[in-house]
Amino acid sequence: MREAIGGAMSIQFIIIFLLLVNSYLAFTVNYTKAFRVKNEIISIIEKNEGLTGVGDNQMCGDGTDSATACGQIQTYLNQVGYNTPEFNCPVGYVKQPGGYCSQSVCEGTHNSQNLGAQYVGAHYGIITFVQIKFPIIDKLLPALSNVFAVSGETKTVYSSGTNTETGGGYLFCN
Repeated sequence: MREAIGGAMSIQFIIIFLLLVNSYLAFTVNYTKAFRVKNEIISIIEKNEGLTGVGDNQMCGDGTDSATACGQIQTYLNQVGYNTPEFNCPVGYVKQPGGYCSQSVCEGTHNSQNLGAQYVGAHYGIITFVQIKFPIIDKLLPALSNVFAVSGETKTVYSSGTNTETGGGYLFCN
């Protein structure tokens, strides 16, 4: 009888160990995905010289217009299967469709050497979230998705007063 109880305890320890290892691997894969998504969003914003395709409320549409940064970001998010439906953005950030937050911060105005035009510089902050879906953990800790966030910033993007670099769109600054 004593050996049967000892064997059952050993099996429980093995199962708990396997659950911990699998949870760690799942978290690592999801963290890597959030990190790659953040890097690609930053790359798209820098390539398009700003977060183009946003409306007056600084929010991207759900469209897939490949001429704008918002459309390219949405296409990329659909391709990699990244979508975090439940997350809260920090103060100053705008909740974007697809599961990320964005913020633009003004760097100031500068007089250009050519034509005397004023340029406004801004850099964009991006936050993506690690999506963790474990049934028991979600019930116990519902705010866990906001704890594991990956953030980054773009280089400074300059736009003239006419915003011709951003396709005539807005260069928002908070």
